Amino acid sequence: MKHTRGLWTIAVLFVHVWTWSDAATTTAPPIVLDNHFTYIVLGGDHIAESVGRYLAAKDSNKTVLVLKGSQCNNVFEPSEPSRLWLDVSYLFAESAHYQGYEFIDPFLHGSKPGIAFTNHTVGFLPPVQQLYAIDPNLQMLTGARPTRIIYNKASSTVLGVEVSINFETQYVFAREQLIVAGRCKEDYQLLSRAQVVSSAILEKLFRDVPLNIALNSPIVAPVFKINSLVPIDHVPTKQPYHLLATELFIETKKNDDNRPNAKINIVLKEQPPYRWIGFCPSLIHTENELYDRNTLLQVLMDTTEICRRLGTSETFQTLNLTMVTHQPDSVMSGCVPESPAKSLQSFVKQTLAAATFGSEEQTIATLPSSSYETEWLTRDFRLKSTRNLRLLPFGLTSPFLERWWPQIFSPQHPARHDNVAGQAEGTPEDYQ
Repeated sequence: MKHTRGLWTIAVLFVHVWTWSDAATTTAPPIVLDNHFTYIVLGGDHIAESVGRYLAAKDSNKTVLVLKGSQCNNVFEPSEPSRLWLDVSYLFAESAHYQGYEFIDPFLHGSKPGIAFTNHTVGFLPPVQQLYAIDPNLQMLTGARPTRIIYNKASSTVLGVEVSINFETQYVFAREQLIVAGRCKEDYQLLSRAQVVSSAILEKLFRDVPLNIALNSPIVAPVFKINSLVPIDHVPTKQPYHLLATELFIETKKNDDNRPNAKINIVLKEQPPYRWIGFCPSLIHTENELYDRNTLLQVLMDTTEICRRLGTSETFQTLNLTMVTHQPDSVMSGCVPESPAKSLQSFVKQTLAAATFGSEEQTIATLPSSSYETEWLTRDFRLKSTRNLRLLPFGLTSPFLERWWPQIFSPQHPARHDNVAGQAEGTPEDYQ
């Protein structure tokens, strides 16, 4: 009986897959991409679309293609599980549960408020692909499935992307740059498969990315010092900071869809003598939601207050935590802190002002791009060993994200000669 039921299940799944693929190839209108674009931006999260919209608006004479995936099954994060890592994740979830939040299926990925134990999303059936002409010079393919980066190893030049569209292979070439954006591991693994860069270098590259651009927001507040004794057998991990996979999706502003508008992550520093836990509040809103400054600030304040309650809860206090007083700039934040809670509010105000409404000079002073040059990336995030390739491993959300693009794509950066003189474009088969 069980054997028959198993065969019946397999048969049903086969029919579903066959029906979907048959519908995709017979009823859906064919998707045909142009062969050449000025920029190709690929990524499985929101960063790719943000970059594409900025580049298209910056110069209407340049064409942009965004290959936006619908899945992000593995996220690059500087975290390796340790005993304290697991303890803090458990306490975070337990504390949130005691405050009324239910556990949710992680695969819902923030579609409803609750506690999610992973930041991965998966799906069984491939999503239906659609091509949108957002602007005359901007196209976006959703559900994109890039299969290979076209790379000329002899000249260390990235030329374009091989992409599967409704089970047919198409080739698109970037005249100026291919940009890999976001923190989805699958997108960057295309680089190691094409031998653009090794897997080991990719892992190191991501561990060198500053924490305040890897997070969903540059706000890490409140911060709690861990006063409990370090166990004798404690072996801290190699990375200085860890972004824990457990996430809390919250709804600070009621809406008809019961959809969360904010999210909380936790950052852990476990190397003694200065060990601490930091909460990272961030906003969730769609392109159609245009929040003013007061609304943004209120959502962040409400979210940060929930963070404070979690950190001071009896559950979390098993680690013997002390809330750290922030020292914000009184001019930028507009307030003078009188207590840890007041300093927290001032810090959030300052960060929001610098990221969204501060002057360009203020923003550059707050987020100096020159300090982010690493062994593998230039200060404008080009891969040093390769031409025509830029990596933007950002995790930031609006409104903190968009302020970066004028810095990174500024003409003040010296242009590299990305095309080799006399190089023939060739066919995809020439570049294996």
